[in-house]
Amino acid sequence: MAISRCSVQSEKRQSVQSVTDIDYSCKEDIIHGTSVFPVAIYQDDIEKEEVLWHWHEEMEAGTVTNGFIQLEVCGKMFILGTGDLFFINSGVLHSVVNPFPNRPSELQSLVFDSSLIGNEGSIFYNNILDPLIHNQRLSERIIRKNDPQADALLHMLQTAWHAISEETEDYYLIARNELSRFLSHIAKTSYNLPEQPDTARQTRVHTMLKYIHDNYEQRITLEDIAGSASVSVSEALRCFKTTLNVSPVRYLKKYRLSRAAQLLTETDRPVTEISELCGFYDASYFTEQFRLWKGCTPSQYRRK
Repeated sequence: MAISRCSVQSEKRQSVQSVTDIDYSCKEDIIHGTSVFPVAIYQDDIEKEEVLWHWHEEMEAGTVTNGFIQLEVCGKMFILGTGDLFFINSGVLHSVVNPFPNRPSELQSLVFDSSLIGNEGSIFYNNILDPLIHNQRLSERIIRKNDPQADALLHMLQTAWHAISEETEDYYLIARNELSRFLSHIAKTSYNLPEQPDTARQTRVHTMLKYIHDNYEQRITLEDIAGSASVSVSEALRCFKTTLNVSPVRYLKKYRLSRAAQLLTETDRPVTEISELCGFYDASYFTEQFRLWKGCTPSQYRRK
């Protein structure tokens, strides 16, 4: 995916990373932070670059800092505005796009491993992490800015984010403390949630995403995608609809376009060559679809 997720970087915080670093199961193939401080902070401008479907073992928490974002998680879609907060649990597929083109769409987030809070067997793990990570009904939590607890929760996230960004004195203690408080609230208020979509279908989607990411350069059909997970075409359509809220073919086209955008910005290859490398064997069709997606031709996008 041609997306830059940026933050202030130091040896203690590995941050400025690209969501192109994703393995073929759609898992982010990057380390958030370091082994001794497993947390990274990000500041994303979604108006410029979307965050396509991906997942990671780490948890993620953030807030909209300007405008609106569209967050999709396991077939559910949320429009969040400035001041709204979100939490994404470990291993959950999610994406972020700009719901209103040409309008601000910015967010700040922290992606962190559970070991930052406490290792298995510790009081932190038993009281906070275990009831949260193993809550099969908790894929995400949305906290609106008018929620009575929103201001306090926002302060926790922003305190942790800025402590890491500015490397204030004892920033690692501040970040751990604030994120522990944030997760404690999420865990304590996440009982009696509605059931999540069929986990078997989510597994099938993972398999089909792997096939798409591994073969997007080739001429592949809907039947090929369904066959990769040993399901019928109709079941493949249901899996994508309930989990990603998009059809397999539409996802394939969007993924191809995102890879093309990456090649346009990172290489000097001719547009026609990039078109073929990304599975578009008709250059005029590629240009048409790219214009519909980005509002400009591939050549204009490269010049920008």
